[in-house]
Amino acid sequence: MLRHMLCAAVLGIASLVQSGWTADVAVAEFGAIPNDDVDDAAAINSAVAKAQPGDTVTIPDGTFLLADTVVLKTGITLKGAGQGVACLVFSGDKPHCLVRMQEAENVEVTGMTLDGGNNPKAQQGIVGPKCNALRLHHLTIQNFVDTGAFGPHAILCSGTSNSMISDNTILNMAPDDEWGAGIRMSESCSGNRIERNIIHNTGRGGIFTNNGATDMVISENIITGSHGITFAIEVHSGSVRTVIEDNIVDHGLSIVSANCAIRRNIVVDPTGTWGTYGIEGGGGPEGVVTGNVIDYGQGQGISLSGASHHMLWARNSFSNCSQWGIQMQGPALDNKIRCLYFYDNTFRKMKKGHPSARYPGHDGHAIRFNNNTEYVVFDSNRIMDNAGLGVQLTSGEGINNICFINNLITNNAQGSINQYPSAPVIWENNLVSGNGANTQLQTQGFTGEPPVPSFSCPDTARVGVPVQFQSTSAAPGSEIDHVLWDFDAGVPVMAPNPTYTYQRAGAYRVSLIVWNKDGRGARPAEKVIRVSAE
Repeated sequence: MLRHMLCAAVLGIASLVQSGWTADVAVAEFGAIPNDDVDDAAAINSAVAKAQPGDTVTIPDGTFLLADTVVLKTGITLKGAGQGVACLVFSGDKPHCLVRMQEAENVEVTGMTLDGGNNPKAQQGIVGPKCNALRLHHLTIQNFVDTGAFGPHAILCSGTSNSMISDNTILNMAPDDEWGAGIRMSESCSGNRIERNIIHNTGRGGIFTNNGATDMVISENIITGSHGITFAIEVHSGSVRTVIEDNIVDHGLSIVSANCAIRRNIVVDPTGTWGTYGIEGGGGPEGVVTGNVIDYGQGQGISLSGASHHMLWARNSFSNCSQWGIQMQGPALDNKIRCLYFYDNTFRKMKKGHPSARYPGHDGHAIRFNNNTEYVVFDSNRIMDNAGLGVQLTSGEGINNICFINNLITNNAQGSINQYPSAPVIWENNLVSGNGANTQLQTQGFTGEPPVPSFSCPDTARVGVPVQFQSTSAAPGSEIDHVLWDFDAGVPVMAPNPTYTYQRAGAYRVSLIVWNKDGRGARPAEKVIRVSAE
């Protein structure tokens, strides 16, 4: 018996050593007393200073005032008794953020409310420059107002990587300030995930990435009450390889960085507030936009004004926009939008005469070409019930090599299409009926054949095990010039024979689209692969 007790003691000591002798450090032991209307920042910082990597600094029930910033360090967890239970509230006359960590790793903040107290000197909620592996979750961050400076943000990170921001509630972030926002990741942040946050009532919008913040995942967030520019999510200025999926937002997904994926988002605002765009940019060049629903509250369903190229738009629905379903406006004759493929989308019920329309008298059309666009295909889409035209071309300048095949174009009040320049066009197998004028085009000017996409891959796969995909596509009379894979997860891939590793079990629709050297694309080849956990 004694021998067994000694062995258990040795094992227990070994376990403590292995775990780093972690401990809870209570802020009350350093003088932080709840609800006493006395500044608690110094006491909380003393507890943090005492804590060792792996320790948890604990905050009990009650309200604690912060006349200075709580500064965290590597390896520390700051844990409150719960959201709405443990509350850290801005106080004092000194401008500061509430919580900050800099050049720190493995920091966790959870289980509390951070409240700006509607004080203009509350600069930001949590600030994390040049950090790694932060975990910011189950927090409520609220009640910030115009500071006269950049922000405020509930969470602001720059140069931070491999971090998770999840399951937070963010409310009332300076709704009257054009920069009031929920979460911003900037300045070369990389590999971060922003998931399952609820963000409401902001001056600019919910989630922003910019200045080279790459390889992000933004998923399952709910964003409402976006004011000002009304971008619920903005992926900007070199934020390449970002995945935006399964979010529910009120207004714009402004995704103007390359090689992004936008999947299964819902963009709708039934409250009577109208924003500018449902989707801007779409994550191109080399982006995919699939399975999204854009409805009430958007001026344009899609706005494309940069030189986007080689993109797939599939199985999206755009309805009830007050201006247009989509506008394509290439920058210049020598810098066009090109090589886009629109497959199995719906464009319906665009409005005419709505007070939110930016360009009254030019509204109500489903698809609008505003010059400098080529090699765009509309295949098997439903273009119907619009108050204007099904398809509108403005001057037709720089428009050529457009394909309309297998589309349903019906019940558009002003007609199916208004004009087309003397340039190559394919118009085949479109069902045109019930429009104000059932105008149809004649195929002209196209030569050669489109490519034929095809690929091979297993029917099944396992989580965590790489899957090999192989393109067997052909380009009769030409050569394959560009390939774009969508694995229904992760970012699009341009390699002809890539591997991909799924992280979750489920059924995934894999799509491969190819373009030949002439710029022609063809309907994507598709296959469902079933991924199991074992």
